[in-house]
Amino acid sequence: MSAPDPDLWLWSCAVYEREGVAAAALALQDDHGVNVNAALWAVWCALRGGAIDPDVAARADAALRGFNPTVTRMIRAARHALRRPVADAPEGAAADLKAKLLLAELDAERIEQSLLQVVAPRPDPSASAAQNLERVAAAMAGPGDAARAEALEAFCAAVLRASAALHG
Repeated sequence: MSAPDPDLWLWSCAVYEREGVAAAALALQDDHGVNVNAALWAVWCALRGGAIDPDVAARADAALRGFNPTVTRMIRAARHALRRPVADAPEGAAADLKAKLLLAELDAERIEQSLLQVVAPRPDPSASAAQNLERVAAAMAGPGDAARAEALEAFCAAVLRASAALHG
C-alpha cells in the first residue's frame, strides 16, 4: 500500500468521505469514547511506517490534553444538545446555530490534527503498517474491552480500504 498524503488533515478528509469510514468513526466516538482524530492519526502514522511506541503515544496524549476536552468536546456537546427541540428559539435559529457549531467543530478537529501531526513519529520504511495498526488498536481498546476492540478493527479496516482506494 502506498503512503498516505503527507498532510494528515487532507488525508483524513479524503478517507472520511469514503464509504464506511464515517459510520465506523462515529461508532468509535459515540459508543466507545475514542478520539477519532487520534485514531485517524494512528492509522496515518502506521501507513507512513511510523511506529507508535509508548513515548509517541504519551506525546500525542499530551498534545490533545488541553485542547480536546475544553474545546472540541464542548463544541460537540453544544451541537449535540441542539438535536433536541429548543423551547422558545426563533424558527430556524437552532438549526443555523447547529450548522455553525458543526463548522466550528471541524475547525477544532483540524487544530487537533495539526497538534498530532507535530508529534508523529518519523516514517520508517522497514516498519510494518499491519503491526503498527495492531499495536494501535490494542492500545486504544484497552484490556478486556471486546466491543471497543471490534469497533477499532472495523474502523481500521474501513480506513485502510478508503486509503487504498485513494491510491488505487
